[in-house]
Amino acid sequence: MLNKMGRKRKDWCADAISQNTRGISMREIAHDVVLGHSLFSKSCVAVVVALNDIRNPYKLFDHIMSICSKMDVVWSIGFFIGTFGLAVGTAYGICEAFGKPFFNPNDTVEIYQKKAATMAVSSGIAIVEGLLLSIYVFHKYITNDVHTWSQSLVQIAAYVVLVEILYYAYHRLVHLRWFYRNFHSTHHTIIDVHPFDTFYFDLVDVSALVFALALPIVFLQMNWAEHFITIYLYITSGLVSHSSVLYDHHVKHHRLLNCNYCLFLPIMDVLFNTYR
Repeated sequence: MLNKMGRKRKDWCADAISQNTRGISMREIAHDVVLGHSLFSKSCVAVVVALNDIRNPYKLFDHIMSICSKMDVVWSIGFFIGTFGLAVGTAYGICEAFGKPFFNPNDTVEIYQKKAATMAVSSGIAIVEGLLLSIYVFHKYITNDVHTWSQSLVQIAAYVVLVEILYYAYHRLVHLRWFYRNFHSTHHTIIDVHPFDTFYFDLVDVSALVFALALPIVFLQMNWAEHFITIYLYITSGLVSHSSVLYDHHVKHHRLLNCNYCLFLPIMDVLFNTYR
């Protein structure tokens, strides 16, 4: 009996290696227990495959993201909270490195508390909307395929272009008088902006931002690694752009109002002569 189970385990491991292993799900764990397969053996196979990929760090990263993405809800929660936290930490580190304040040093305790309350709601809404989109929409469009460097660059570049087009159109719209007064003026009550002020939004603004970041995914063939890179890039750059650490195009937008409407790459501002 033991020899028979040993042969089955050996055959299973060989099959798993030939298929470049698979993600561990609860269903598979239950299946393994019933058949007497060892979870330890399965983990060893995953480690072996990962070590084979370690010579190509991007392929290893892609492989890990592909496995984790099969966990759906748990993965989505970890993905968005983790990405958001990493981006905030990165922006804070950049400000520290350049000696620039992350928080406005002139804010009183009352102003800080008001900002914190508003941003807790807006950032919470953004994370919840991102989670819902990830669970019910993104998993239909984001692939688990491993892409080459060139394929990833094409996907990321196309994503950036689409995001900038969408957000530029929305941003120009909400700077028209009626829309500005009813939807966008909250964000512009702060003129001397700092990274901490980034998510000082109302519901419409934060939902429009999530929409602009989400819609391009439907038209592309991105994998989870590329999705992580783009979301991390946009959150980090959004925070940093609310200071003059690396560039000041959004700082100028808060001061002048009628220019620099793009989020990260000012391609639309250049095309429509609104770049300052």
